Amino acid sequence: MDNCSANQTTCELDNIELKFLPPNTTARLQPLDRSTKSFKLGYRRRLLDRLLMNLRVGTELKVDQLGAIHMMRGAWNSVKQSVANCFRKAGFVTAEFSEACEDGDDDEEGMDDTFRELSSLFPAAVPAGVSAGNFVSTDSNV
Repeated sequence: MDNCSANQTTCELDNIELKFLPPNTTARLQPLDRSTKSFKLGYRRRLLDRLLMNLRVGTELKVDQLGAIHMMRGAWNSVKQSVANCFRKAGFVTAEFSEACEDGDDDEEGMDDTFRELSSLFPAAVPAGVSAGNFVSTDSNV
């Protein structure tokens, strides 16, 4: 856990042991934000794909916990290379592992295509003024 004042806790946790990062490591960890963005992009793309599929066959979109877990698993499996690259850039891996990592792509173009298709086939599904970029980054400042 980051060592900022908001994360300081005094409560007793029986089954959880909190470990804090050393001070001033936030700047080193910023490359890891890319993996979070990549995961969210993958999940939201799967959500849009499912929405498109359901709209095409005329069924209501219902995402239960199992469906969300399956979409998260797919997003996680597609982001593993990005996570490895982020750890490499943050300096958490050895030189030999670093050479095995290649730069990945967030596949934002694919998200743009999916969003365009959704808005052209089903205009009521996309609120006016909302772009794929807005959809992807809706919680980026949280």
